[in-house]
Amino acid sequence: MSLIRKMNRQQLERQNRSKQVQGFTIIELLVTITIVLILAALFFAGGGRFLESAKKVKELSAGRTLGTALNLYAAENFDSLPYGFDGTVSYLPLLDSSLSLGAVHGAAASRYPWRLAQYFAYDFKSTTVLDDKQESFLNDPYMLSLVPSLGMNAYGVGGYIEEGASAAEPFPGAIRRAAAAHKPASMVSFVSTRIDLGDGSGMTPGFHLATPPKTPGGDWRASYDPDDADSFGNVDLRYGGKAVVVFLDGSTDLMTGEQLRDMRLWNNEAAALDDASYRPVDPKASQSLSRPTSGGRPRR
Repeated sequence: MSLIRKMNRQQLERQNRSKQVQGFTIIELLVTITIVLILAALFFAGGGRFLESAKKVKELSAGRTLGTALNLYAAENFDSLPYGFDGTVSYLPLLDSSLSLGAVHGAAASRYPWRLAQYFAYDFKSTTVLDDKQESFLNDPYMLSLVPSLGMNAYGVGGYIEEGASAAEPFPGAIRRAAAAHKPASMVSFVSTRIDLGDGSGMTPGFHLATPPKTPGGDWRASYDPDDADSFGNVDLRYGGKAVVVFLDGSTDLMTGEQLRDMRLWNNEAAALDDASYRPVDPKASQSLSRPTSGGRPRR
């Protein structure tokens, strides 16, 4: 009997050890799964931040290229700056013989991207087409001109000529020569922009014009609306509430919406008067320049 009891006792001990090992294995498995899930969550969160950071660096680099192109244009044109939109131009020959187009026509020739293109070697993919959503525009001259990733402050730098105008009538305070800038190192020439093209695709990260915070025809709204490009004059705060800004001297920075409300950044007269709340006065009260009819809305 003692032998039987001894065998039973040994069998029970083996069963207990088996249960203990099985229990520890399940706990360890649960702990491992939990750790893996935590690490995966951290990886994807970090991956998202990494992608945003990479896009930000790319756009800052593109901004410096655009700033250089703008200054090269001025250097070759007796210090004159290009119009942000020139409605009197409908034909623009291209100087790169490798391009099959030869020339661009219509509104595409009026907007800044094609008129600065020779100064950034027609490298649109590295300079104005920075988002995957814009990739399909690379073969469309019109769309390349309409939705560059960075919009020009045409109301402060270069000026704007309505389609059909017989002479230049720049926005009050717009400078036509780079040397006229009161503070070129803090004068916005380009900024991250966006537009809803109305085709059901949502917001497109890019537009060729950025409207200043204050104009004779209206102001930015009290708060930034990510679903309404007009709320901040097409400015896109796409990097954690900040936009890439290119200044007239070619330098770049990231700025918040509140920082960009400062009119001294947008208007030379505001900078000269040191008036952050300066409101330009339209000498022709019958015209509203805050929402241009030809260059400020997408035309399909």
